[in-house]
Amino acid sequence: MNCLAVSCIGVLAALGVSVASGAGFKSRITHGQTCGYSSGGTLDSIKNSDTGSAYDVTVESKGNNGSTSQKVHRVAAGGTTPIGCTQAPAGHATWTNTVVGEAKAR
Repeated sequence: MNCLAVSCIGVLAALGVSVASGAGFKSRITHGQTCGYSSGGTLDSIKNSDTGSAYDVTVESKGNNGSTSQKVHRVAAGGTTPIGCTQAPAGHATWTNTVVGEAKAR
């Protein structure tokens, strides 16, 4: 799901999903190897700390160019799901990824 921050958060809240930023989530962003232009970015992944349940995790990506997008990723119980590099392969575009919502997968 790609959507504006306001609409995603509204939909998640209507479904009873926690939408507080960062704290309290079972899933978190981890940073791996360097990547992108002049190796200035990191390969980000989502790590689920709950070994008993899979989660649908909403990640918000904010670019240094003012862009914002959200995407939902399914993360297995106790698993890790890659979400990509935080820097473009050419140029200086960068992104910051933040977990903004999660719900137990059905």
